[in-house]
Amino acid sequence: MWPKWVRGAVACWVGLDSSKRGEFSLFWFLIVLILGPFLVPLYFTLRSQNPDEKNENGFLLNFAENLKNFFAALVGFASLGVFAENLERIINGDLGRVKRAEVLAGSIFSFALLSVLLFIVKKINVFSTK
Repeated sequence: MWPKWVRGAVACWVGLDSSKRGEFSLFWFLIVLILGPFLVPLYFTLRSQNPDEKNENGFLLNFAENLKNFFAALVGFASLGVFAENLERIINGDLGRVKRAEVLAGSIFSFALLSVLLFIVKKINVFSTK
């Protein structure tokens, strides 16, 4: 379940984005507010395009691209949360000295590895037809 503040923030962003495109969509605002941010990739796929944006790949490929970007961002935020939690455990000092060093080294290594993997996935551009 998404926290209410996350639902509210994402729903407000969807409302602002749709109003910037000239058509405030109360439908998408309410859908994201009630059902959560998992529908944001669908909103990205179905929203009206700006003149400088291209929508050449069709619905399924655009939806898959938006899902990939959404889950990459979700994994990135989750890894930041785990990294912050591990740093908090280290700072609180409820671990032994060696264990703190292990947790810190593992956190830094896994954060760096995840960042590299997400960068590679973004550069590969799996769903592109170009």
